[in-house]
Amino acid sequence: MANRTEWKEWTTPWDTLIDCILLANGDPNTSEVMCRIASVFGVVMGYIFPCVGGFGIITNSIVAFIFLVLLRHETKHFIFLGALALADIAVSINMGWLWFFPSYGLPYISSGSIYYFLLTRSSIVCRLSIFFQTFFCILRGNIYVLLAFDRLFFMHKPLVYNKIPRYYTGILLIVVIILTVLMSLPITLFVDLISVKGLSTCWFSSQTKILPFYQVLFSNTCLIQLTIVALFDVFFLLKVLNWSRSRLQVTETAVKEKKTISPIITLLVLNILSFLFAAPSGITYMILVTYENAPYEYIRMLTFFIYISWILIFLQSSLNILLYFIRIIKFRRVLQKLICCNFGKISNVSKDSTVSSFK
Repeated sequence: MANRTEWKEWTTPWDTLIDCILLANGDPNTSEVMCRIASVFGVVMGYIFPCVGGFGIITNSIVAFIFLVLLRHETKHFIFLGALALADIAVSINMGWLWFFPSYGLPYISSGSIYYFLLTRSSIVCRLSIFFQTFFCILRGNIYVLLAFDRLFFMHKPLVYNKIPRYYTGILLIVVIILTVLMSLPITLFVDLISVKGLSTCWFSSQTKILPFYQVLFSNTCLIQLTIVALFDVFFLLKVLNWSRSRLQVTETAVKEKKTISPIITLLVLNILSFLFAAPSGITYMILVTYENAPYEYIRMLTFFIYISWILIFLQSSLNILLYFIRIIKFRRVLQKLICCNFGKISNVSKDSTVSSFK
């Protein structure tokens, strides 16, 4: 391993270790707070993320398989939820397994002897890595917005919604993918392998603050998309409250209203959880890019907290399968049969109407 004084990259194998090493050696410029924060960061990325990230890939693969293969002929919501699961897998791989774990987790658990910094291999690798990170993060947020518009249409025009041909779902996804590529270009085109204080790092070549703000708002934790969805959720919540006041009235209208509201509640819970779990990282990033000439230790502390908060995003996406299992009847039936290895009965799942697919 190279000597720390000869290291030429901004990210080092000692980022999660140096504070505690210097503190143990009595360095007066090192605080115990930074030692503890760095240690927590190392534990999260070295020990907790592999469990959460691995579990997330497994559960989201199951979700995608069920929605896109076994239940692909059911409601359009299922196609979008399957696409969301694939986006979550891609985010976990690009952000977690290719960046956080080899750059911070492995160095911590190996005391700095094992590490891999993908982003600083070359200028091309830097740009490609940032493009894929940005693309899949933005795609994830855009699918949430697509789901919000979809359930808004479903709420007001359920009969018309059910008559829309299936191929429109594919067209919408293609449009979202094209839009996501275009939204990824501002970040990809202006990022490069640059030198900061003589150290190599993959960052924006332009000094403007617009790009970091754009990145935190539309990419990474997708604050803008999730905020838009949250505004939809307020409207949907009011609709749910109005429905709950009349749910004791057992009439034909009340039953139809319940069937319409049920899938909306499922997606409402999904979006609220996504927003709450993404907010800590996104808000901290906003604070970081706002301050000018901040002390180096302050920057490190906020950066560690941003990365630590990503574990919440990975955890939320890995546990979506539980929400679907609880709320979506057909998903629960198919998953139970998969678990019981009763594949022969999967094709016999009842062909209920679209709205009856939800509890």
